[in-house]
Amino acid sequence: MQAMLLNRCAILVTPKQPYMDWANSLDTDEPRFNETEQGEGPPIFLGPDLDSIEEAEAFVHENFGLFFEHWLEMWCTDDDLWPKRRTLEMFKAWFVVRIHSMVVDTVDAPLVLE
Repeated sequence: MQAMLLNRCAILVTPKQPYMDWANSLDTDEPRFNETEQGEGPPIFLGPDLDSIEEAEAFVHENFGLFFEHWLEMWCTDDDLWPKRRTLEMFKAWFVVRIHSMVVDTVDAPLVLE
């Protein structure tokens, strides 16, 4: 097996307290979401292979709506219950973003798109 460097960056978006408060506000019985009970863990997004972390951060800023909506959809499929005005500032308040510029594929099998 030979490890292969992928031409992608990894973007990890994890919720902060404001997201958890929103998610829990949808359940009138009791809070259901906390950061230690995220099931399989937060999704990892693949972004373009860029020359610098600054360029990757710019990609996240340009596409924050995609990441935001993915997290909202993961918790509530009724988009009428989503926050109406979602801004970059709100995204930054609701989520922590970590970018990893090196993604290594260690599996000796073709990638399958689903």
